[in-house]
Amino acid sequence: MAEIYTILTKLELSLVVHSKENTIDISAKDINKYTIVSKRLSGRDYIAFGNDQNDIALLSHAKKGYIIGNELKLDQSLPITTISKKDVAESLKNIASINLDTD
Repeated sequence: MAEIYTILTKLELSLVVHSKENTIDISAKDINKYTIVSKRLSGRDYIAFGNDQNDIALLSHAKKGYIIGNELKLDQSLPITTISKKDVAESLKNIASINLDTD
């Protein structure tokens, strides 16, 4: 994989290496989950869930972010909570009730 990665770094691409899975996520340079969401939401706040390196930009810009599992480490000053896979449904219920209460 190191040889492939070296070749790919010479191209105009964005690369995210997943060493545990021995894979590389490849996308166009400066295109990621955050850039797509920010265009679609036109600057509005959003809540994000993520569990992998390719979620870092999305989580870092979210009003509230949830990291699923303990594998991903981000800046402690960000509004991000680490939850387990089994807590995702409960977190979604809590978010829905908060949003319903504010309408």
